[in-house]
Amino acid sequence: MTSNWKRQIPTALILLLGLGITFLLASQGEEEEVKEGRMRELPVVKVWEAQASTRQLQVPGWGVVEPLERVNMQSEISGRVVELSEKLRPGGRFKAGELLFALEARDAQYELEQAKAELEQARQALNIESGRQAIAQAEWVLLGQQTELPQASRDRALRVPQFKEHEAAVRRAQALVDQAQLRLERTRILAPDDGRILEEDIALGRYVEPGQALLTFLSTRRFRIHARFSADAVVKAAGAEVRLQSKGREWTGQVLEILPGVDPETRQRQVLVDLDPVEGLLGAYAELKLPGEQIAEGFPLPRAALRRGRHLWILSPENRLEIREVEVLGEDEEMVVIGKGLQAAERVIVSHLSTPLVGMELRAEASE
Repeated sequence: MTSNWKRQIPTALILLLGLGITFLLASQGEEEEVKEGRMRELPVVKVWEAQASTRQLQVPGWGVVEPLERVNMQSEISGRVVELSEKLRPGGRFKAGELLFALEARDAQYELEQAKAELEQARQALNIESGRQAIAQAEWVLLGQQTELPQASRDRALRVPQFKEHEAAVRRAQALVDQAQLRLERTRILAPDDGRILEEDIALGRYVEPGQALLTFLSTRRFRIHARFSADAVVKAAGAEVRLQSKGREWTGQVLEILPGVDPETRQRQVLVDLDPVEGLLGAYAELKLPGEQIAEGFPLPRAALRRGRHLWILSPENRLEIREVEVLGEDEEMVVIGKGLQAAERVIVSHLSTPLVGMELRAEASE
């Protein structure tokens, strides 16, 4: 019996040793699981590395795309409409110099022919008078009129007043020809620029009078926008580039003028923006990004990085949260420029934390 008991002792020791080793391994596994769980539970944040650079702020603006010119066209003479362009309708497109409509031209042609005839008569009369003046000068020499005479008497003897009268008659006749030619040209009404018809009130055979409104013409050679922006903002002067968005697309324009004063109704300032013609953009509402103040020394950050009270959340080298008050040099809808309070290469948190606590441990999102 004693022998059996002795044989059981080594077996018990082996069992106890096995249980000890199992417990030790289980403890180490649990510790590793706790560590791994802790890593998984740390809040993950997006960070932006601060780098000093020059930033030009973008000032938001808005307006409607307008044509370069809107012309209310009228006839300068009276007459009956005898020709209409096939494109003369609302929306019709024309190139500069294309015919819009024409008036009956017979009366103007008669006037022109009559004026040309009168001009020819005046020129012939001037030629005859020129010959008479030459004869008078020859007679003056032959008669030996060397005595001193008043200038007026000398001019009359040499037919100077008659010659000047015929010269004036030629100029008057030429002016009548030019006037008749202009009236004839005005029987053909041409497009003043590249553009489109907005409205028209004209028909074939209709008799029109001078000053009667006939159509509204929109110049599409260039577009422009009377854009409004905050009276507190600073916008760069003429020549600066402008970005604008409309109908889901983006274009560029150019600042023509910053208009003086403030609109009394909207309390906004206005800027005139020049824009290349774009199909389908006329009359569209546009959102603009106007060139604002340029800040040469600062740290541009996404707008989301700036917290309430002009604070930043910084991820320290130890991956701890710091909340720091900073100097804001300028800001727009996309970016904010930071001055004092931030150093180069510091990691600024740009994502959201529900309960930010100073010193809390965080984990930066892995860069792609």
